[in-house]
Amino acid sequence: MKQIYYSAGWPDSFNATKFDDLRAEAEKAEEDFQERINPLERLDSLLVGQQRLVEWRSQIPVVENEINELEIRLEQQLLLPQNDIDKLREKIEDRKRWLKKLYEFVNPMPPEQWKQQQHEMREELERAKSENQLLINRQGRFSEVTEDEYQNMIAEDYYGGQVRRLEAYLADVDEKARHSRIERETRRDAELVDEALRERWLAEQVRWWGKDDEWVKEWKTWFELKGDSN
Repeated sequence: MKQIYYSAGWPDSFNATKFDDLRAEAEKAEEDFQERINPLERLDSLLVGQQRLVEWRSQIPVVENEINELEIRLEQQLLLPQNDIDKLREKIEDRKRWLKKLYEFVNPMPPEQWKQQQHEMREELERAKSENQLLINRQGRFSEVTEDEYQNMIAEDYYGGQVRRLEAYLADVDEKARHSRIERETRRDAELVDEALRERWLAEQVRWWGKDDEWVKEWKTWFELKGDSN
């Protein structure tokens, strides 16, 4: 922003109109950059997700051991004041709740839950198809929009995108297949990002988001992986 002020003549001959034009250009360029590097952001989210999965799996035996030790302590300290015993029992229940969460995080969802999720997605798909058809035909709540608004909606293709996303989800045979497909598609999109943009994105991660050279090295290794890592 400071450079835009200087380019607009600040401080001696500041031109407000030129400043507004330059700022608009800079904002448009940044929006374009963010849109083009979106596949890299999505791939990074996958990396973070897999790192968390490894962390959660490693926590399971630790938490199980904590629970065992706490239960042994409880058995040995039943003659303590009731308040102390209650606190110990509460801590055991707390660790058991966290262990249950960890198992939910690392294990595939139960078949009943998968079936229910697919059912909900089919209903959502029908709603998205209906909305998309109304938009295309300019009917219902889309009948009153202006021509510019209509063209913007068509270009955005929000409901069409929803339809494609949900159809892909419903075609997945199970949760593992879904994860594999999403990773393949995300990697494919990320590989299409220009190398110069990719390097700029990595540099900004270091400059603005506190990442270091070790993170950049790890991310590049992750980026260059081929195939399914699940």
